[in-house]
Amino acid sequence: MDTQSEQRALEEAIARLSERFPSVDRDTIATIVREEYGSLSGARVRDYVPVLAENAATDRLRKIAKMVQPVVPENLGDFEPIDAEVSLDPYEIQARSERPALLDGDLTND
Repeated sequence: MDTQSEQRALEEAIARLSERFPSVDRDTIATIVREEYGSLSGARVRDYVPVLAENAATDRLRKIAKMVQPVVPENLGDFEPIDAEVSLDPYEIQARSERPALLDGDLTND
């Protein structure tokens, strides 16, 4: 991977991370991505450097985003940040969609 391709990949990573972590300033995200990229400057195999830099930046940004969560009024109910890690099991999603919804007071499983 040449330098120009790496720089383009880093800019794309900054754009993705800016969408994923809207509570963090874009300049902060760019700084973190470039710091992580700089820490990999000695890598001989360059193909994965942008991906590794993005992954390391994501880990750092998760910590920052948790510290910068907005205050939500109590009447809005439970709130989950946009950048929270979500783990969905496709089989569970399918099973829930095939299961009939329970009505109030209906606790039987036919």
